[in-house]
Amino acid sequence: MVDGLHTAEQARFDYRAFLAKLADDAVVLFHDSAHRKGSPIYGRDNPYTHPVYLFMERLRQDPGLQVFSLPHEDGITLVQGWPESLDSINRPFDGA
Repeated sequence: MVDGLHTAEQARFDYRAFLAKLADDAVVLFHDSAHRKGSPIYGRDNPYTHPVYLFMERLRQDPGLQVFSLPHEDGITLVQGWPESLDSINRPFDGA
């Protein structure tokens, strides 16, 4: 399960770090990932938005992956399969 720093960059880092270690039928779970969600975790004067959904949108574009999100609460996304290419996964996130 990936639940790093709640950023698209960190979710990608964690996914890439474990990708080669996954079994062929593995399912990776991402937390805070189903939609753009604000959080008061750092205080009301310092709102924070979980941008992990940006990485999920990118994974959805890869035909080698099955991506399914459950949007309840903070959201969880299940990812299975192997990316056909790491090119789109490795592209930087603008403003995330």
